[in-house]
Amino acid sequence: MAAGSWRSIEDLCWNEASEDERLIESDELEHLLRLLTEREREVLLLRLGSLKYREIGEQLGISVKTVHTLLTRALGKIREGTPDAPGRKEDSRVANPPRQTLH
Repeated sequence: MAAGSWRSIEDLCWNEASEDERLIESDELEHLLRLLTEREREVLLLRLGSLKYREIGEQLGISVKTVHTLLTRALGKIREGTPDAPGRKEDSRVANPPRQTLH
């Protein structure tokens, strides 16, 4: 990972929750981050570190458009990996079951 990025997942998870809650949150975050490619994870962590798209691009040697694409993909994967996330796409077979015709 690039210099200046997060040292650990715990850096992202810290809040005023109890130690047990932080461990659960850390495990959940670890799982979600494993869904991402290394490049998606790197861009996401840099963005969470308050870097602007331009700064991320300069640091990684990629275009602003690529930063945007990687973040969009990463956030989509995280939404899909989070069962109760707002905006998560439901399985269309469950959301729209086949209609039965009456005879």
